[in-house]
Amino acid sequence: MVVRTRPSGSVALGLALLSLAACTSPATKLAPAPAVNWGDAGRVIGGRVATVELAGACERRYPALAPSLSRALADWQWRNDALAVEVEDALWRAVRTLGASEASIGAGTRELRFALDAAGVATANDFAAWPSAQRERYCRALPDRLLSGDEDLARRYPRELRAWHPAAR
Repeated sequence: MVVRTRPSGSVALGLALLSLAACTSPATKLAPAPAVNWGDAGRVIGGRVATVELAGACERRYPALAPSLSRALADWQWRNDALAVEVEDALWRAVRTLGASEASIGAGTRELRFALDAAGVATANDFAAWPSAQRERYCRALPDRLLSGDEDLARRYPRELRAWHPAAR
């Protein structure tokens, strides 16, 4: 049996981010810059959402694990939240560089929030569909994976971070 540790919800987010270059009005429509890979930013930002959602799903499913998961997730977030925020900031700087208006950026921000919410729901649905034994194995291992850095964004998405995070270049 294969244990999936990365839900497909972040894939949906990556696809949503691919459309960000098209969020400008028809009068100011811009072709995406060839060097800009929106999906790379989406994987990093969506990876954060998926990790938080899975930890929460594990806490709800296995309340006895909640204290260790909560501590491990807080540690993980301390190391990873700033990375995701900086990648998102870089994403919006790239959109501005392409000439998007503030109104378009506002619309894109709302679209991104919607995509992140949808990615969270998709992650929760994926988790609920796993066989019970797979969910339990995953959840029991998750605190150690979070604490050890195995689930850190820099470890899971090194290429994407090099593309979008200035300090990783």
